[in-house]
Amino acid sequence: MNLKRLCSAGLLVGAALVGMVGCASPQGDDVGDQSAAVDSAPMMNFVKVRDGLYRGGHPDAAGLDYLKKLGVKTIIDLEIGDLIEARPRDIDTELAEAQARGIRVVREPMAAYTPAVSDAFDAKIEEALSILKDPAQGPVYVHCLHGQDRTGLVIGLERVFVEGWDPGDAYAEMLSRGFHTYYLGLNHYFETKTGFED
Repeated sequence: MNLKRLCSAGLLVGAALVGMVGCASPQGDDVGDQSAAVDSAPMMNFVKVRDGLYRGGHPDAAGLDYLKKLGVKTIIDLEIGDLIEARPRDIDTELAEAQARGIRVVREPMAAYTPAVSDAFDAKIEEALSILKDPAQGPVYVHCLHGQDRTGLVIGLERVFVEGWDPGDAYAEMLSRGFHTYYLGLNHYFETKTGFED
């Protein structure tokens, strides 16, 4: 077999292995990952974090119906309506349709691209965590557009400051659920608030 064919075969096998690893479902016994993905949910990246707390991407009408069936009382929406991260009309539609279903929406818009160290950002995080600490507000659904980065930060902080998790375990779960470390502001915020260094 010539070198060109051998390299091509090796690349194909490598790509297949990477694809298989990328498709593997996270297991509940992975370090720090005790949440459960729910395949039947109409929202992307939907996960039951614990009893009374769910996370995922932006819900459409079917997603709001699904949340209503789960008994969700409060939605924490972290999206920015700036046409880059989410369209303002999608946010307005979610607000109106959630209210029509008797679900309260709390808007705590935060950008993934801007540095996250500020009094205003702290206030948004503190408000979100205060809702997550209060059983009367739940069940709660936390989301941003994709349910990975801003949502990952809020849930990671909830794991540490509400549930008492080790920051390293919370960070490992954030990564397993799609948190992108290239959002340096969000990554730095988690490290600053928890004392964790990756």
